[in-house]
Amino acid sequence: MITLRTEPQAPIELPSAPTRQPLNKDRLAMVPRRQAADAAQLALFGVQDERPEVMLLGVAVLFAALCSRCGLDPEEMHTMGRSVLMAREDFHKQTNDSLSALRSFAGLRVMGHQDTIS
Repeated sequence: MITLRTEPQAPIELPSAPTRQPLNKDRLAMVPRRQAADAAQLALFGVQDERPEVMLLGVAVLFAALCSRCGLDPEEMHTMGRSVLMAREDFHKQTNDSLSALRSFAGLRVMGHQDTIS
C-alpha cells in the first residue's frame, strides 16, 4: 500500500474585488465618452458571436434590467446614450475610435453591411 503524505496547505486567498459604490445618478452626465464607449465595448464582447436577433434582444434585456433596478427612466437613458454615440466629433477635442467602432459594428455585423447609423 502506498501512503501519500500531504502537508497542510494555506488557504487560498482570492484577490479582493474592487470596491463598488452605489450609482450616483447625478454623475451620469459626467462620465467621459471614452469610458462609456469602453464599457459598451466590454458588454458587446460577450455577445458578439450570437445571432443578431439574440444579441440585440439580450442587450435590450440587460438595458431594461439595469434601468429598472436602478430606478432610471429608460427613455432618458436611451437619449443620453444616443447623445454620447452621435456627438459631433468637431465639438470634442479628440475623436473616439471606440464609438466609431460601435457604429460600424451595428452596420456591418448586425444589419449585414447596411449603414444604419450615420
